[in-house]
Amino acid sequence: MKKVLAVSLIFIAVFLCAAAPMAATETENNATASKEVQNKAVISDLTEYNNTDMLVLHKNGDIEVKPYNNNLELAANIAKAGVDEDVEIVQPDYDYKSSSITNDPNSKYQWGLYNDGSAALSSYLGKYDGGKPVEVCEGLDINIIPAWKISQWGQNAQTIVAIIDTGVDISHTDFNPDSFWVNSEEIPQNGIDDDNNGYIDDINGWNFYDDRANIAYGTDNPHGTHVAGTIVAKSNNGEGVAGVASVTDVKLMVLKTLGGNNQTGKTSNIVRAIRYAKNKGAVICNLSMGTEVYDELLYKEIKESGMLFVISAGNGGANCDEVPAYPGCFDLENIISVANLKPDGTLNDQSNYGASSIEIAAPGTFILSTGEKGKYIMMSGTSMAAPFVTAVAALIHSYNPELSATEIRSIILETARPLPGLEGKVMTGMVDAGAAMDRASMPFVDITAGETYYPAVSYLFKHRYMIGTSATEFSPNQTLTRATVITILGRIAGAEEQDTDTYKDVENGSWYSGYVGWANNNGIVLGYGDGNFGPYDKVKAYQLNLIISRYAATLGKEYSTGLEGEGFLTRGETAKAIYDFLMTLEMD
Repeated sequence: MKKVLAVSLIFIAVFLCAAAPMAATETENNATASKEVQNKAVISDLTEYNNTDMLVLHKNGDIEVKPYNNNLELAANIAKAGVDEDVEIVQPDYDYKSSSITNDPNSKYQWGLYNDGSAALSSYLGKYDGGKPVEVCEGLDINIIPAWKISQWGQNAQTIVAIIDTGVDISHTDFNPDSFWVNSEEIPQNGIDDDNNGYIDDINGWNFYDDRANIAYGTDNPHGTHVAGTIVAKSNNGEGVAGVASVTDVKLMVLKTLGGNNQTGKTSNIVRAIRYAKNKGAVICNLSMGTEVYDELLYKEIKESGMLFVISAGNGGANCDEVPAYPGCFDLENIISVANLKPDGTLNDQSNYGASSIEIAAPGTFILSTGEKGKYIMMSGTSMAAPFVTAVAALIHSYNPELSATEIRSIILETARPLPGLEGKVMTGMVDAGAAMDRASMPFVDITAGETYYPAVSYLFKHRYMIGTSATEFSPNQTLTRATVITILGRIAGAEEQDTDTYKDVENGSWYSGYVGWANNNGIVLGYGDGNFGPYDKVKAYQLNLIISRYAATLGKEYSTGLEGEGFLTRGETAKAIYDFLMTLEMD
């Protein structure tokens, strides 16, 4: 379990003496407020406040930033808010900063996607490390090619990923405009808040840092643009780099919360961005940022959001089991904290680590991606590692959108590749996109590798021919219906659905009617002779044999499953019979 620092609920009195104003001035920097408050999270130690802004969460969910002129005024208002029954949290508006280490020129080598271990790769990366060749290990990458192959059989569901960062230059030529989320409820550039969400012309997201619609305002956006490129830069377009999740329908929602020369941001803006992301349908958030202080309000927002958060572990080179970094070290089941892996399979010396606090590692050193104004830049840091994991999570969700945030998290962590260089450094290992997608294509907890039906169920689900009874259960021992069997065969055939009036118990427009019509019109299935098809009747062994043999005949094949008799078949038995038939076709 992660170690989480508790917020101390201490309230120290401030005595303002009109007869001794100089005494008050001398103690101004250390002033604190004191009231007895029950069941409320209040930070009253003014050393935690690096300015005189107080961040308040009201019990109705509203957040408010209140600036004050000096620490005495701040302390007095902390005390006042501490006894306000409508207030839930009082805390500083903490500073966050991006987690990148270096910003180097363009390169053609994306070892995180494909590491061939070559001398050429070693030598080229060495140019960005003082000229000395960098140690690279063949195969030390995220194993993306199998993941891309599997993704083509998925649902390709739209997956909205929020990039809460410095902003993104979405005009880069290596970005497909379709890869960015569009607020369909807003009319572009009409100066009106069409969707009444408090933000005018928020077409691709919002700039919370500058409080404007321009999500790439200023010149402080290379960090977020680099993160975005790792996820969605166009692949196979003959230029630039390839994004990990560029092969599927991922939409990036750009929410700028960091900026300036130091690329910092505030709790209040990050929380607003999270709320915006949730309200607009994001399912995954990438947070390549961090701080060293525990943030109660941010903890609450992440916990209650229902989204999956992939967060950079931080670049302090610290053991987070002993010195936590946040928000990556929040003890929450919807967070994945990511360390920075080098191409030799060890952690970067500047990467934070923790055997019980940092979940996984990903490529984060010498990472090539998109920069501003059409450039390509090389950067290093846990900020660069996090989007690799974010992209894998997006691939999984697009493949199977029924999976929850915690289920996607479990798949990624359970399929991580153990590496000797990561032992004692992270909870699992290195992210493995291929293994994660393979697990996502077989997410059922009631069928394990080695079981009789495993190959059949894995194949049929991976190709979306036969799904489970839930997101995580296949129910191999349940019986199934005639409508289900015909639907499975129709999916395999890529059949055009055809309504039919042949059967009085088949309702046109139902989930199965189009495939029943197709099967009837092609002589694959016949009813009972009394005008009924029996869509919800259980399938008998001899019936499945007839159905498959007739389908085989439409392909010019002769085939028998060998099944016979009046016994009802289970889902597992049916899957195996259909799989065996398909394997015969492949061998032919």
